[in-house]
Amino acid sequence: MNHRGALALCAALLAVPAITAMPPAASDGSEWELIWSDEFDGNAMDTAKWNYHSRGGATWSRFIADGDAARREVNRFGDGFYTPLCVKTPPSMAEGNKEMISGAINSNGKFQMRGGYIEARCRTNPHTGNFPAFWLLPVDGTGGWPVCGEIDAWEQIDDEQVAYQTLHHAMRYPKHPNSAKYFTPVSVDSTYVGCETPDIDASQWHVYAVEWDAEHLSFFVDGKLTTTINNPHFAKGAWTEDVTWPFDKDFYVILNQSVGNGSWAKDADHDFTYRTDFDYVRAYQKKGHTDYFTTAKGRITSK
Repeated sequence: MNHRGALALCAALLAVPAITAMPPAASDGSEWELIWSDEFDGNAMDTAKWNYHSRGGATWSRFIADGDAARREVNRFGDGFYTPLCVKTPPSMAEGNKEMISGAINSNGKFQMRGGYIEARCRTNPHTGNFPAFWLLPVDGTGGWPVCGEIDAWEQIDDEQVAYQTLHHAMRYPKHPNSAKYFTPVSVDSTYVGCETPDIDASQWHVYAVEWDAEHLSFFVDGKLTTTINNPHFAKGAWTEDVTWPFDKDFYVILNQSVGNGSWAKDADHDFTYRTDFDYVRAYQKKGHTDYFTTAKGRITSK
């Protein structure tokens, strides 16, 4: 997850043709079937559905807890929620950790979906440096980021009352070194890459969602369409569709509470307890058009 830069205004995007199906949460469910979910009703992580995420070098992953005790400290399960935290590292957990520890889980290898609709109900505690997210990454990261693609169903920054929903792919970053390996930048019309929805009280419960297929990707907040992004089909010359629309493949889910470093979200307040509550995550696909994987069911395809 990186600085979003200037994003197109949502009002202008509403004129873009939307995916026709209503979000499952807002319909009678006749067109959709639930393929995977976690209601977070237990007191521990469901290891059939989730992994603890590993620490990485990116801003969002730099403080992810290392070690069982630290992971339990910042990945809380109970009261019907998954609650990742980011806190100052306790002295007893200092070994192997940095000045802060943060919580993050992912479904890689346990649930992946190729298109469909996925939503999460969550709330956070806005504060300087806050940087939580509900997002998806591809199982196959060939080409590296941003060539491989990224779908951000929801992010919140600092104490802003804004929901950020964003796509990442190589066409958005033509000067990125990984992008340059796959195509030569040329002059093309800009494509819509995301949406900033203001006046969202992030401390209150909201449902953030994304629906996508081979032609479109739409974002929703509380069942209302915020933007639709169309597959640009730049499939000639140096532009290839696997670069400009890397979303026709398996994606897994990440839930996390991170903090900024000044590059987008501001520097973290080490004395503050950052917290996000996830009430549930639910994934759907259209009946007769399923394509997903779970540990329990294996690969399911009925296209």
